[in-house]
Amino acid sequence: MKKDGRRKVAPEKSKQSFTLKTKCRQLTVGDYIRLVCDDDFDVLVVEGKPDREALNEAQMTIFKEFAELSGAGESEATAIYKEIERYRGDIFAITTALSVFGSYFDDEIKDRAFAILEKCGISTRTWTPKTFESDIKRAMNIVKSKEVRMRHEIEKYNKLAARNEGKKVTEKDIQDEIAIISVGLSLSISDNESLARYAGYKSAYKKKAEAMEAAMLKSKNQ
Repeated sequence: MKKDGRRKVAPEKSKQSFTLKTKCRQLTVGDYIRLVCDDDFDVLVVEGKPDREALNEAQMTIFKEFAELSGAGESEATAIYKEIERYRGDIFAITTALSVFGSYFDDEIKDRAFAILEKCGISTRTWTPKTFESDIKRAMNIVKSKEVRMRHEIEKYNKLAARNEGKKVTEKDIQDEIAIISVGLSLSISDNESLARYAGYKSAYKKKAEAMEAAMLKSKNQ
């Protein structure tokens, strides 16, 4: 990933090269409305033709950062998606690492493979060339287990998406929220405002509202 937050896929790693926006500072409030309300993924594309998986990943990355910056916390959908990506990453890493055993790779490469397996939770301290075959079988069983769990998380994600289909956030919902925050903080927030800055305003408004509520409760109890 580039330092400016854009995700760049090299030509040698993909049939197509593309660059995506993955940071709130790269989007405007208007872009966010189009992404959330209209499923307009074009607002994420800097160049190229990314696949849907890459677009979904970029979208969830932005949603996660927006939740953190605005103090909203992580949504259930984001948490499930993170689990899916964790399982997918582990499966890819483990199968790639296992592919070096039984081949004519040097010890340095095999040491890297061992390190990858350990990072994915597979202990390799007792592995030896004589036991590689049975060790690999056990590791592949772990991969199958992760695949089952990943499918389970995907089912949860799809069910949640279907359940929320009728509760989709509308542009009016967001604009009403912007109007409330603008009045509460004496600001004028437009669709051209940086999404990162708007998230900061949202967090500030939340803290101000909580402080006012706490003050009101304190005065009632006195």
